[in-house]
Parts: sequence; C-alpha cells; structure tokens
Amino acid sequence: MPRKIDVDATTGNKLLRLFRKLMISHGKHYMSDLARELKCSPQTIGRLMLELETELGAQIESGMDSHKKWYKFTSRNSNNLGLDTEEIRYLSLCKDMAVPYLSEDISVHLDQLILKLAIQQLGEDRVEKEYPKIFEPDYSFYSKGQIDYSQHVNTIIKIERAIRESGILKLTYRSSKSNRKKQIYFAPKQFICHSSALYILGASVKDDINAFEKIKTLLIHRIESVEKTENKAEFAIPKSDTKDFGLPWLSNPVSFTITFKAGTAANYVKERIWCVNQKLKSLADGELELTLTTRSGPEVLAWCRGFGDRLKEICINGKVIEDIMDNSIFYKLETEE
Repeated sequence: MPRKIDVDATTGNKLLRLFRKLMISHGKHYMSDLARELKCSPQTIGRLMLELETELGAQIESGMDSHKKWYKFTSRNSNNLGLDTEEIRYLSLCKDMAVPYLSEDISVHLDQLILKLAIQQLGEDRVEKEYPKIFEPDYSFYSKGQIDYSQHVNTIIKIERAIRESGILKLTYRSSKSNRKKQIYFAPKQFICHSSALYILGASVKDDINAFEKIKTLLIHRIESVEKTENKAEFAIPKSDTKDFGLPWLSNPVSFTITFKAGTAANYVKERIWCVNQKLKSLADGELELTLTTRSGPEVLAWCRGFGDRLKEICINGKVIEDIMDNSIFYKLETEE
C-alpha cells in the first residue's frame, strides 16, 4: 500500500474538508486541484467523492474538461447549509460548553441565532416538534471560579480588530502579583480559553516596532484600558500549540519526568492525555512515570503540587527537584538560555 501524502489527516477529516470546499464555492473543482489542496492522491479524491455522491445524490455533479475531471456541488436550496437535527443539536451543545466565557447577552443572542438557523434548515413545524431534543440535551457543565466577561466585551472587540489588522495596542494591565498597573505596547495574536478564563497571546513591543521583545500571555479581565496606535506588527508571532500541556509561559520548552506513587494518582494520570508528546511508563509496584516537554513549566509544577504525597519525584531537564514550591528554577533556566 502506498504511503499517505498527509499522514496526519484521517479519512473523515479529508471528507469534511472536501465537503466544506465544495459548499463554499459552487463552481467546478478539478480533481487535480482538490488532490493538491487536501494533500492526497487523485484516487483518494475519487473515493471520497463516491461517498459524498452516496449521501447527496444529484447534488454532486461531475464531468470532464479536456481530460480533466471536475466536481460541483449544487444546493437544492440556496439557503440550505445541509445541517440536520443532530448537527444543530451539537452546535447548541458547543455553545453551552462556551457559556463560561460568554456574557449573558451574547449567550442569549447565540441561542436566538441557532434557533433561527434551525427553523431555516429544518422548518418551523419540525423545530417546534423536536425542540427538546435539539436544544435541551441532557448535559450539564460545571466550572470553578467563573469570570463575568460582560464588562470586558469592548476590550475583546478592540483586541479582535487589532489581530485582524496586525495592529499594535497600548494596554494598561494590572499585574496579578502586585496588583500594580503598568502600560505596555502589545501586538495581539490569538485568544486562548483555559481553565474558565480568557487570555490573549501576543508579543510585547518596545522602541523597535520591527521586532518583538517577548511572547506574553495576558488575562483579558486584567486589561484596564486598550488604546489603538498607528503602528503595525511587521514581524511574525508564533501561535500557541493547543495540544501542549497549558499556556506557553516560558520562552523555551522544558522536559519533565514525573513519577507518581501507585494508587489513585497513578490511575488518574494514566486515564488522561496531558500533552501531545507525553510518554507514560508503568513501573514496578504500580508506580507511573509521565514524561513530557512543554513551555508551561510553572503550570506543570503547580499541577504537581496538587498531588501532595502521592507524588514521588519530579525531574526537570534531567535534574531532580527538591522543592516543588520554588518556581525560580524556571527563571534560572531562562537566564541561562
């Protein structure tokens, strides 16, 4: 069997990307172009199109132009997005999961939009009949320390606009350590939702606006004021890897080897995925060793403290840590670099 061109993409992912491509642009799509965009072979495109034709029938058209195979999606209704009851229900479920990060007025507005979408897609009679099934799924989401973002909506809108325009902002930020306010010039890049809080990842900028000083992650609710500047970020800011352990607090990644004693802690850690590059190793007497590399060093150490005496040992970059309450090791590592 020939090796996949894109080894990270599953068949389902490719099928979804193909369907989305056909829906966004209703013109002709040539097989060779689709294969290049999806990083797969023309034969794979042919197999995926057969699956779509099985589900959509006459809505999928195909033909030849000068020996080039093309496909086209034709909607039966120009307003029909092809969503069914389950998909709208999942959309409502995703909104419910995002509630801790939404103000009440935005949450209500989203409910109204999803309801309008459901009526448009399924018809008023069907929505009225199936309303509990669609909008009242049997799920409950609990969060600790929820933050009210209703008073920060204008801040979020200004930052969002700056991201689109690659702008540099002048922020007044309240420090979590001293509660003192300071002004910083900041180029925002990406919003991050983490542990029921909303952050903005970006770069602090000093006098030279052609380069950034340091990658920073700021809490939205600690931003006191936002002022737009005329400067643009003429540099690339790396995005955060959502598959990392947590937020990118450090400039450079740190290697952790954490050993848990046998029992509840080891079982708890074993049942979950903590980081995309993690390695789990079962040791003698039921102990467990977790190895991972991350820029979330202080966050990992804080997480480890919660296990108390169920934790046996922590090694950072191969060195055993005697005092897990001391975060200064990360400052020393950054200085050494």
